[in-house]
Amino acid sequence: DNHDIRSKKIARYLQQHLQPGEKVQALDGSGDGQASLLLAGATTATRFVEDIPLYLQPDAPATQGFRREFLGALAANPPVYIVYIHNFFHPAGGNRLQEFRELDAFIAQQYEVAETEDGEYTIFRRRQ
Repeated sequence: DNHDIRSKKIARYLQQHLQPGEKVQALDGSGDGQASLLLAGATTATRFVEDIPLYLQPDAPATQGFRREFLGALAANPPVYIVYIHNFFHPAGGNRLQEFRELDAFIAQQYEVAETEDGEYTIFRRRQ
């Protein structure tokens, strides 16, 4: 029984709470974020289906360009939910949001934690 796999838990939350037309942004490099959106029938908010390009060589001009584009897309059309997948390897290790300070600040200002499963995922809901 795969009832307790991460993507299914996230999908169940989204199916219960997402309204028609609302968008979701997954912050994920494992595939679980996209799997959960597919299972829930949810639409991604930006063209970034994985967040890996936002962290590789953080000081590189290409990475900085991706970050600006990503933040601009989120600001222009903020998703109702942001799904942050924990436990994914990236060069800096640990919490990716703490490394991408502008994204962390955007989420802190506009979102609140809707559901979290320690070591697995956090779902942020946009504040009304």
